[in-house]
Amino acid sequence: KMGLKLADYVITEAGFGADLGAEKFLDIKCVVANLKPNVIVINSTIRSIKYNGGVKKENIQEENIDALKHGIANLETHITNMQKYTKNIVVCLNKFQTDTIKEIEFVKDYCKKLGCKFQISTSYTDGGKGAIDVAKEIINLCENEVDYKPLYDLNLSIYEKIEKVAKEIYRAGSITISSKAKEKI
Repeated sequence: KMGLKLADYVITEAGFGADLGAEKFLDIKCVVANLKPNVIVINSTIRSIKYNGGVKKENIQEENIDALKHGIANLETHITNMQKYTKNIVVCLNKFQTDTIKEIEFVKDYCKKLGCKFQISTSYTDGGKGAIDVAKEIINLCENEVDYKPLYDLNLSIYEKIEKVAKEIYRAGSITISSKAKEKI
């Protein structure tokens, strides 16, 4: 809240993965603090997508579109999870020198198909100037209407909240709560 009083734009790092950290930030912290995020940025790399696609670390620098096709499901899940909160999403691809144009275009096209923006960041090698395009995209998205909504209503029971998160974010078919947990609830 202090940052919002001191700057035009405030960025919060909400944790690793668009499930644990982001879900808690968006469903608990934002609701309690009456914050309404304009944009969600999902950071990813070609390397992590290929790794999720089954490539061993020693081969991660080699072009492998098939591994991207398999590993992109992980990024897709993060995108679709965050689309439950807002449509103002940008995937920031942290580019490494070994990333090929073909690989980058594959991820860019996939993000476009899912309805989210895509930008490349080279800030790791180029410093701040390598993140200018990402910053511009965020600013552009901030011009959109704020459509943030939490996943669940605070008035739901604890059981209903747990069930909603388990099913919507973690894709559980159902939940079972032990009798000891029911007592604590």
